[in-house]
Amino acid sequence: DSSHGNPSYVFIAINGKAQRKNVKLGLDDGHDIEIVQGLSANQTVISQGNYELTDGMAIRVATDPVATPAAAAGIAP
Repeated sequence: DSSHGNPSYVFIAINGKAQRKNVKLGLDDGHDIEIVQGLSANQTVISQGNYELTDGMAIRVATDPVATPAAAAGIAP
């Protein structure tokens, strides 16, 4: 929670590696959370399998015909 001094972050996929990116959050409706700062439109956010990720960890992005850059991508072990 960024309100307690801990920055909010996501992991993005870059060249087969996970990269931690600090982000600023906006609206939260309990299901979706808006990211208002810290990402570019062409970046792929890792939204599944990210609980054990570390910065720089090698990943394999699972393809999803619905996914678009900066949308849910998911990773496979």
